[in-house]
Amino acid sequence: NRGALFKGDLAVLNTDGLTVYSREAGTTGSKLFTDSFRMEDPRLVATTENIFAYDLGGNEVMMFNSYSRLARLSMDYPIYGFSASNSGHFAVITAEKNYRSAIYVYDSYARQIYKRLLSNTYIDQIALSPDGKHFLALGHEAKGGYLRTLLQVYSVKEELPVYTASFEGELPLMASYLTDGSFAILTGSALRFYDGQSENPVETLSLEGAGLANCRFENGCVIITATGGGLSDGTEITVYDSTGKAIKSVPFGSVPADIR
Repeated sequence: NRGALFKGDLAVLNTDGLTVYSREAGTTGSKLFTDSFRMEDPRLVATTENIFAYDLGGNEVMMFNSYSRLARLSMDYPIYGFSASNSGHFAVITAEKNYRSAIYVYDSYARQIYKRLLSNTYIDQIALSPDGKHFLALGHEAKGGYLRTLLQVYSVKEELPVYTASFEGELPLMASYLTDGSFAILTGSALRFYDGQSENPVETLSLEGAGLANCRFENGCVIITATGGGLSDGTEITVYDSTGKAIKSVPFGSVPADIR
């Protein structure tokens, strides 16, 4: 089961469907809504506006509130990634015939407002800005036997990227907007912070030899869990703000199972 809070209610998703439970005083645990459907690898995303369920590697995306299903979309090719913003917009990574990647962006009514096809790049991660007007795509290409990560930042009103950057020999891992249009991207080699205005990062933190165990984007911050070089060297959790400044570091004797 996967769970997420939505406007005080609890949404629970599994392979057989979605159930929303009330958390209001006196009605705790009562069902507000149930929708039955089948997904092989269900994923759940809750924003301030909607609940989204999608089937990673499957074809369907669904949009809900606490009481009903609002939209159901079926992709022609498998879904490889998804992002949703508090504006109500959402984006899907999939593919199309003769293209390695396809990016679709939808408005709060599930109407398609943007489409981008890429013939040479595999898009691995996508992130919508909080206002839904921009998105970043993190992907990879193999040229001459060498891997490179490609960062592209788009406006939903323009076909071509606003700007791009590439990183030779690095593997793309994660990407997320933080606050005020700033964002961060994680590769196997570095964590980079951007202000959203320039293709040059405002801070780059090398992860070479860091023993990266986990990364989370939470409340405008990036939380990195890194292990020492040996089995008994312990673990350190570091919290970075949107500019890449370390604001908190906590040592642990072992790798935490989860961080919230």
